[in-house]
Amino acid sequence: MKRTLFLYAALAYTACVSATVPTAEDILTKILENVSKIHTASYNITERVFYTPDDSLYIDEEVYRIVECENPTDTVGLPIYIRQNETGRLRIALSPEYSYYDRVTHIEKSRRHGPGYSWAPFYNRVMRMCEYFLKPSDNLSLTVIDRGDEWEIDASVSGHMIIFSGYPRVVEMSSADHGSHFGLRVDKSTMMPVWVSFLLGLPASRYEESVSNVELNSFAPETFSVSDYFNGLSTYEGEEERALSKKWSRQHLSEIRHAPLPTDTLTTLDGTLISLVNDTTRAKVIFFATTHCGICHAAIPSINNIYESYPADRVQIFGVMHETRAQPRGIMELLKRENVRVPMALNNGRFYEYFYPDGLAPAIIVIDRKGKIALIQNGFNAYNPKQTEKRIREAIDAVLRDHNE
Repeated sequence: MKRTLFLYAALAYTACVSATVPTAEDILTKILENVSKIHTASYNITERVFYTPDDSLYIDEEVYRIVECENPTDTVGLPIYIRQNETGRLRIALSPEYSYYDRVTHIEKSRRHGPGYSWAPFYNRVMRMCEYFLKPSDNLSLTVIDRGDEWEIDASVSGHMIIFSGYPRVVEMSSADHGSHFGLRVDKSTMMPVWVSFLLGLPASRYEESVSNVELNSFAPETFSVSDYFNGLSTYEGEEERALSKKWSRQHLSEIRHAPLPTDTLTTLDGTLISLVNDTTRAKVIFFATTHCGICHAAIPSINNIYESYPADRVQIFGVMHETRAQPRGIMELLKRENVRVPMALNNGRFYEYFYPDGLAPAIIVIDRKGKIALIQNGFNAYNPKQTEKRIREAIDAVLRDHNE
């Protein structure tokens, strides 16, 4: 009898706990209600990028400070925002009409292409996701997961892929079994969102964003101006900006040709130590790349060919990824998937920037045994890769001939 009463009590307790779990629709409705009251927000955001939607190891991690403001003429479609790095320097700014990028010596100004093609700030993206998931759909499945202090909504969409860049974009898939998953976590006590997982780009990568140090409605929207964050730099647009960028790039590259090489020691993902100043027995070829650079992928076959064409005791060929916070295992899996055979190292926040402060990729630099730069190859001809490969080989061969003389 006691055992039966205990069982009844346990079942009653389980039912009571289950009854306290809100539905996904209730959570989404409450989030949407709370987020719609936000007119301005400042917060830190940690962003992780996973190369494919199904990957568990991230290939990049960045921490930004965001200032997000609604557009008074379109409060949800075209948000205004500032993205700064950890030092407070501007990375990107968006006004209703223009995008602004920090180019080290000046600000590049260009017209926006609309909300469907822009990186959206956190609360704007959450609003878009909530609106989409609250629409009736036979392809959508919502599950609530209890994560202690947070509710998590796991959203599964079958049959097609949704890209959340600004407004959601539907990408129809050829296979009916193909779908996509999204995540949204909310603090139980405040019912405010704290984390999202979504897809971005074509082909799609998975992004995770979490916020901290949040300040809401701390200033009026009408007092906000993106130009307040330009750090005194002038803005340039169109041909004027391109001419200025080329001029600055030529000047910078001319300066580093005659400057001492960086003394940093990097370690490749396979454990090889790299130093441009300690090893004077070999010529060096450096391949600069990033995980989000499409042309970098096009350059890989040529870089592999060059790597396998020269003896390692005469030419050291390696690559440096621009990413500094990536998981090494995640990058190794990516390089294996892309068939990158050249040893690659992660950036230390200084080495890559010495040569390319603006993060240019891809790029190849050839250095002779005495530490003199013999070739600076900015970019790669993806339509005629043999042309760029030939130029690099000619520079290496010239350096080796000089070594023999």
